[in-house]
Amino acid sequence: FLESSSVEYEPDITISGQFGSREVPIDFKVIGRLSKPTLVKTLSAGNSATAHSQMLEVTSCWMDLQHVSEQNQFVTLIDDRSGAYRDPDIERLKSLAPILGFPSQVDQIRHVLAA
Repeated sequence: FLESSSVEYEPDITISGQFGSREVPIDFKVIGRLSKPTLVKTLSAGNSATAHSQMLEVTSCWMDLQHVSEQNQFVTLIDDRSGAYRDPDIERLKSLAPILGFPSQVDQIRHVLAA
């Protein structure tokens, strides 16, 4: 998807977290044309238990990276075909980073990442 979007990106990076010595894994760092870089976490789950666990992990990642939030924007992309994600998990994560569904919001994703 990113290759076809004509955006510059780095896959599989890590950033030092603000709590302890944890290295926070980021799926993609996207360099937009106008705004600050976007750090992207992606989620895909086939059942609600896995989706819940993944959402908690991404919430933890974004919390650990608050110290770099002024230099970067955060975006979480979820595979929205399964319907496995729980509303409370989505709302919790939304308080830290926008959540965009793939493939239903592909145009909005392109817009956010290219900015």
